Amino acid sequence: MTSGIEVPPSGTIGQDELEAITLGASVFASGGVALEAGSQLADELAARLGTGAVGVVALDQIPDGAAVAAPTTHPRIRARPSIDSAATAFRELGRCTVGELDAVLPTSLDPRDLLVAIGVALECDVPLVDAAGSARSVPRLTMTSWAAAGITPGLLAFADGIETTTIGTDSLVSADHAAEALLAGGSMTGSIGSAAWAMSGPAGRRASIPAAVSSAWQLGSEILAARADGRDPVERALAVADGAIVIGRGSLRRTVVALGDDDRLEAEIDTPLGPIDVIALDANLRVVRRDATVVAAPDLITVLGPDGAPRTLRELTSDDAIGTLLTVIAMPAPAAFEAPIVLDAFGELQRRSGGSGERVPFPESSA
Repeated sequence: MTSGIEVPPSGTIGQDELEAITLGASVFASGGVALEAGSQLADELAARLGTGAVGVVALDQIPDGAAVAAPTTHPRIRARPSIDSAATAFRELGRCTVGELDAVLPTSLDPRDLLVAIGVALECDVPLVDAAGSARSVPRLTMTSWAAAGITPGLLAFADGIETTTIGTDSLVSADHAAEALLAGGSMTGSIGSAAWAMSGPAGRRASIPAAVSSAWQLGSEILAARADGRDPVERALAVADGAIVIGRGSLRRTVVALGDDDRLEAEIDTPLGPIDVIALDANLRVVRRDATVVAAPDLITVLGPDGAPRTLRELTSDDAIGTLLTVIAMPAPAAFEAPIVLDAFGELQRRSGGSGERVPFPESSA
């Protein structure tokens, strides 16, 4: 990710920035999040913003005495994420910890997480930190830079528009279990918002990925500009995404939906060097060529269409998607993700999707 880029140059996020931020975040979010899901939320957020804006603060500008936290949402099936529920949970977390939180820290660059964070910053009238706990979708708490740094989620706050509750935790395992139990219990209805990871300014600076929001904004802006100028959006994405390389480019040959204890999706893509298989499990991708894993999480992998927009494997399961020209790109994970707790979480996913579970060295050059 490129450091030192403000979002936008004026240091605020308004309506005009949402399309680029949503597109860029969707590329970073790997293969698990459809662009449409973020675009719908962006439309709602644009209406809320009106002519207003959300202030953005760089990670290294968070004061030592400040307190930050990360909101997110857990929508039920067919329910959209609720900014209001997440804002209520964020306020409750502040009330139960430091009295009032000073800034919003995005959980990840999943566009739903990022746009909800922007919405919470707007509703709570606090700035958004230009950083994140992950540059990708993170189904588990152990897949964050905060977990890698040894920070626990701490108190969890939940709200659904009617009820608000808090759960005390002392570890990542207890936090994961507590959240799963509450979400599965049915005591809360509708779209549930939550907030956690309340931390001090120094902890946030030490453990978060800097310039995450601005990297998404820059990437989305370059793709949109390339479309407008008649240039290749994929080439522009590769030019501005730090360390990005092409794993394979070609037409979609077939997709496979493997249902079972671990639902997974596979897409086979023809490339000049032979077919590659892209395998998705829990929003994380693995690429295999000739039965050998080429690249896997925690390195970020995403599949782009000719317009530079990400395509999820679920989107590619329709019959009319066969023959679509696709480019599979990968970006190296931030150094924080080499921590054992993070690699163990991704290693388990690899084993469940048929891989060895060992760390796969990032490819040195495009293929």
